[in-house]
Amino acid sequence: MFDALTLLAVLGGLWCLYRLWVIDLRSSLLPNEYVLGFLLCAGLFHLATFFMLMPVKDMILGAFMGAASLYIVKALADKLYKKDVLGWGDIKLMGAAGFLLGPYYIWLAITLGASAGVLHGL
Repeated sequence: MFDALTLLAVLGGLWCLYRLWVIDLRSSLLPNEYVLGFLLCAGLFHLATFFMLMPVKDMILGAFMGAASLYIVKALADKLYKKDVLGWGDIKLMGAAGFLLGPYYIWLAITLGASAGVLHGL
């Protein structure tokens, strides 16, 4: 089930996430090239595992749920604070993460991320 292609997809995805983390810390930007690279690595991972870990419909639903949830947060926060609070790169990255994690684990990722943000803020 897990072979060299799976390992390549995982390592490529981790490299893209590392690059996104470094660039985000330096410039508060998430370049589309790395977000797309992460999305492609997620698709390659599921392809390499023959979609046994997650069916395609769950991948698409997870991508929608991840992006839509952050879009709603952005829309509400922008209206409340009257400025851009969350960037489009964050929304796209959460969509790509949802494509990898699916509709169930994307909620866990969002919850853990929000909790870490609150703890950091305190």
